[in-house]
Amino acid sequence: MATHQPPAQLRKRCLPAARACADWVLRNQVTRRDDANCGRFLMQYFTRFRKGPSSVGYFPGARKRERYCYSTVWNTATTALSLLMLHRRTGKHEYWEAARLAAGYLKTLQIYCSSHPHHGFFREVTPQTVESNVRDACTGGWAMLHLSRALKDDELLDRAVAFAGWLKRHGFRNRFPARGYMLEPRPDAPGGMQAWKRKAGPTWGGFSAHGGSMNLFLELYEATGQKTWLNDIALPALDTFIDKFMLEDGSLVVLRDLDKKLDVVGLAGQEQHRHRYNDDFASLALIKAYKVTGDDRYRDAARRYLDWAASVQNRDGSFGDPPVKAASATLPIEMLDMQTVLGRPVYADAIDRAVEHLLTLQVRNHRSDKVRGAFWCLSPWMALPRTVVHLRTSSYAMAVLLKLEGAKRYPEYTATRKFG
Repeated sequence: MATHQPPAQLRKRCLPAARACADWVLRNQVTRRDDANCGRFLMQYFTRFRKGPSSVGYFPGARKRERYCYSTVWNTATTALSLLMLHRRTGKHEYWEAARLAAGYLKTLQIYCSSHPHHGFFREVTPQTVESNVRDACTGGWAMLHLSRALKDDELLDRAVAFAGWLKRHGFRNRFPARGYMLEPRPDAPGGMQAWKRKAGPTWGGFSAHGGSMNLFLELYEATGQKTWLNDIALPALDTFIDKFMLEDGSLVVLRDLDKKLDVVGLAGQEQHRHRYNDDFASLALIKAYKVTGDDRYRDAARRYLDWAASVQNRDGSFGDPPVKAASATLPIEMLDMQTVLGRPVYADAIDRAVEHLLTLQVRNHRSDKVRGAFWCLSPWMALPRTVVHLRTSSYAMAVLLKLEGAKRYPEYTATRKFG
């Protein structure tokens, strides 16, 4: 039953915009087999930098500020999922091939040796990286699960299971995953994620985005029938997400210390502001948990969050102040699924306005191949809101545009279809 009919003119713009973004992705993917980056995508490109001292554009070991860098585990994964959708929609082999190369790079990031104590662990950026953002790693496993079917590569399913086993053994406590993990001590860690834990081991402390990590475990349960992924990981984590990270009005606390009586760690800064409006697909996981268990608690929690998001949507269709650009893609993906569950278009206006706004973020005319077709993302400088294009917004944009167009049903980025 159709639960959403976008305006005809909006619907017609969806596929061309998705393909223009995919053109940007494919133009900038590393494809040379003699390059260790083979399979990676261009992650971000700064069209300008703010003058004055800043760490933006400086990377460990770099001799100068760089305008661009290549994808890490999570955005290699999210982009591969969107390319699978484009392949289903168009039949173009080039999208399938790009996803295959991305799967190859994801393999290089994983420790895949059964005798290794961290068998299944994903390195964050390169095979030399010693740290992992565990939420990002879960996205890598999620993509491997879908890629295993699309590419007919059973090893990818085994690798997704290997990562899930690693998390269960090393990265799960207090019914919730760790924020980060470091394999080796890094006394010289330069800040950012690396500074969470400068000695080997996990960084504990609750991060709301891990609600979305449970999409992997719920779909692993559907794929394998192994109840441990449902009963020992997914449902306890989602119960914790509802009880500890969701406020009464449906909004989210982004960071909590689950070891210290649930003290709020912080919501300051754009990084944490972002995850209030981009819940990192926690709502999809809650909807999936409802579909798997029939427990209304999970559906109602997702509805509460999405109702809140719709209630605070800005007039121009964006979410947040400053607007969180990726939210104009992620929230409509979740709202479309919730409408399917409810059987009525309760978010129709919010979805259409969000996607209209999203389309204003696409760079359609630019002389640089590293920019044209991509979508603007959250800038590190509030005074310069359009400075960087990024896979965060761009990969999700391709997915929601195809979902809204409605020409196909996709197993990627949905909770309403059983995996497999």
